[in-house]
Amino acid sequence: MKRLQTGYRVEDIRGRTVGNVSAIGECCFQVARPMETISLVQESIFDVQDRLVTLVCDDGQCLRYACPIHGSSSADAMPSHSSASETADIGQLGR
Repeated sequence: MKRLQTGYRVEDIRGRTVGNVSAIGECCFQVARPMETISLVQESIFDVQDRLVTLVCDDGQCLRYACPIHGSSSADAMPSHSSASETADIGQLGR
């Protein structure tokens, strides 16, 4: 099973860098971008390989996959460390 981990680079479907995985919560994962941090749901992930997460969309379409609970906001919107993790099996988010 593929594992999502903090620090992994995140690219859009065309191979352009979006940001890095900065946190993993129970329902989503957080992507630190140059100007903002966004929380994306599992359905936004196309593939995870070699410290790289590839999204199913272009960078400009990421907000379509924003977490309905955490959405697009600052880093403090993510669950506390007690409920967040540094790794997660793909398929375990949202359960």
